[in-house]
Amino acid sequence: MNELRALRSRVNALRRKMVHALYILRVRRIAGGYCHRWSVATSNHELPPDPHRLIQGLVRSGLRLPSLASANNFLHDCRRKNIEPDPERLVHVLLPWSRRYSAPRFEQATG
Repeated sequence: MNELRALRSRVNALRRKMVHALYILRVRRIAGGYCHRWSVATSNHELPPDPHRLIQGLVRSGLRLPSLASANNFLHDCRRKNIEPDPERLVHVLLPWSRRYSAPRFEQATG
């Protein structure tokens, strides 16, 4: 039982250490999906998704961000200018402090 408790303690410590990276990854996944839906809609000559869908997705996933109004304004500007939003820029609008962190690179395992 002590081994399980020690393992749980180590996992929680890693979570605390990686909280920023995990937050960025969660926001990046949601923002990337939203931008993909935007791209598909515009390529099919349809209206892009409403910015409130992104906000709802973020809130549903448990993310509480004070920058939701900024993201809403950014997406409305993209809609007005008729350009597709850049997912990485959207992440930076949602998480201004994320500019200090580089985008993750995933290497394929060999062997």
